[in-house]
Amino acid sequence: MVSRSWSPEAGCPGVSPWFTSRILMMVLCLSLDNGLGAQATTTAQSQLDELSARAAEAQRRDDYQQAAKVYQEILKLRPDLTGARLNLGLMQFSLKDYSAAIQTFEAVLHQNPKVLPANLFLGLSLLRLQRPREAVAYLTRAQSLDPRNEKTLVALGQANSILRDYGQANNWYSDAAQVNPQSADAWYGLGVSYLALSREAAQQLARTGAASPYSQLLIAESLEQQSRGEDAIKLYERLATTAPRHPCFRAAVGLGLARLGEIDSAEQLFQSELKNSPGCLPARLGLARVAIEHGDLAGAMRSFDELWALDSHFVESSAASSLAGLAPEKVNALRARLGKWIDGENKEAREVLTAALAGEPSEQDFAGAVQATASLKFSAGSPASPRHLFSEGRYSLCTQALRPNLEKLYSADLLILARCAFHSGDYRTAFLASGRAVKLDPENFESSYWRIRTAEKLASNSLLHTSVLNPNSARVHILLGDAYREGEHFREAEEEYRRAIQISPHGFAGHFGLATTYYQNFKIDQAAEKLKEALDLKSDDPDASFLMGSILVLRRQYDRARPYLLKGLQGNPNNVPHVYALFGKIDAAQGRLKEARVELEKSLEADNDGSYHYQLSRVYTQLGNKQLRLPLWRNQRRFEKPLHNGQSGGWACFRLRRPTSERPISSRGIDKIGRILDRIPGTPRVLP
Repeated sequence: MVSRSWSPEAGCPGVSPWFTSRILMMVLCLSLDNGLGAQATTTAQSQLDELSARAAEAQRRDDYQQAAKVYQEILKLRPDLTGARLNLGLMQFSLKDYSAAIQTFEAVLHQNPKVLPANLFLGLSLLRLQRPREAVAYLTRAQSLDPRNEKTLVALGQANSILRDYGQANNWYSDAAQVNPQSADAWYGLGVSYLALSREAAQQLARTGAASPYSQLLIAESLEQQSRGEDAIKLYERLATTAPRHPCFRAAVGLGLARLGEIDSAEQLFQSELKNSPGCLPARLGLARVAIEHGDLAGAMRSFDELWALDSHFVESSAASSLAGLAPEKVNALRARLGKWIDGENKEAREVLTAALAGEPSEQDFAGAVQATASLKFSAGSPASPRHLFSEGRYSLCTQALRPNLEKLYSADLLILARCAFHSGDYRTAFLASGRAVKLDPENFESSYWRIRTAEKLASNSLLHTSVLNPNSARVHILLGDAYREGEHFREAEEEYRRAIQISPHGFAGHFGLATTYYQNFKIDQAAEKLKEALDLKSDDPDASFLMGSILVLRRQYDRARPYLLKGLQGNPNNVPHVYALFGKIDAAQGRLKEARVELEKSLEADNDGSYHYQLSRVYTQLGNKQLRLPLWRNQRRFEKPLHNGQSGGWACFRLRRPTSERPISSRGIDKIGRILDRIPGTPRVLP
């Protein structure tokens, strides 16, 4: 029976049951019409009527197996009935007999290539069988027949994601979200495609500009997000001593320090920024934050009002970030002050600041994820040049002036547009402008910086919107937790998994997801505790058993680890080499070197970082086999290139992983980018 809830499934986005049923009944009517031909005999007509009624009744009961048999009987009587053949294919699709469905839909299209349901469901069937390149041709034809069909647009996004064409996938998901702003499928796909594009930009910057201040600033921001405050402060302080790379660069560093409590250092950076760039609104916003920290709420309010008058969109998009990290007593004092409106103050600005303190997203955030912000509160006609508008902090006017010519702009103007659009909250425009700037000049690292920042912001907004659309769905919160965890946004991932557990306390996936997040964030004790709860719910789960075995190996509790690892061998075949690696480590530690050699040799195919080769080389050395040790050691050396100049935990590790049943597990959590889009299972699963 087809599930009645929203459920993205393997290989392609979810097809809502109401949508499938509507097509089934539409096609059923078509088959009846075709069955009432003037040439049919009375007996044949009666048979067709009876069979059609039986098929309709079977469909109403969701008895797709019986309905398929009836349609096969109809086709024996009338092989020419396209509608009956189409219905047969839909029944086969509902029964997940995708190979049979493909043959049936191909036969329909042989008779009439322009049948929309046949093209759509043939494409979906091919996606289910992991044949995305073939699927695109049929889905594209379906989209040409009905350009605003949300399900077709989402399916095209999924197919292009599997093909690693994340830019095109993002466009399809964006179109789907515009057609139906309530589509959770579209918003989720949009968010994950933005994450993948952010990762691609990060990889490019890591290859060409790992030592640049832009890379270091991204790393500092990533460390801050991971709650690694001391490491982030050290890096921010080092960046504070470098020459500014672009206007408001020092303000960005200062805001990071302010969020981490380094108020004096932050204030110096804001003042220094304003000496060179008097129109830098982030620096002025930073000084408003400093005023709040010093208890000067009246001064902070004046600053907010002045900033609102210059560019309200800037305040709306930046307030939450600038106020993050305030101590609870400061938050309460500011909230109380905002509740007392004084004559002459801007009431709308107060409402925005109150929402920012509460962590509430703005409508501007959601709208900007799929298209440029269309309505601005300023006149489009401004005599000032965009460069001058930027220098004055009039970011929305600057964006408005440059955006219509985005495709014609050169690198310098594209960078101005990216800055202005980002600071005015028009993240989609900033994303497009920075992406075009990267193509024109890959060596300009500022372009990559804005590309990464905007993609992450858009991803966050899109995934948040998915949650807003489905606040009471444990499955949606688990999917969001997966996405945040894959991007190493562990705090957000923990929140999503906890919400899932609140909704479904006995759901295995929520507990396992939270345990995995703890594990990846090096909270080993919390991971073990939560994992025990997951195994209490599903004691024989091989993936949870593998993770528990990994934790016990880390704790050197080798004898306790073995039973869990043995269960891990029964899970996903892709995980098996990593289980062998752990067995090899146990055997080596307990002196069984020959057994360790055998186990580690089985693990080499999954060695992504050289660690298994290194462990095996040590075993060979202990066994006295130096001839084997040397080539393996040289092989291991190629994995030793440090990430981004020796920094750890930074943005270059921003990665996505596939869900449980598809993705190999590694104790180091290494996997290729974007695999989360390969398959979205019916029961979301997560892995370390």
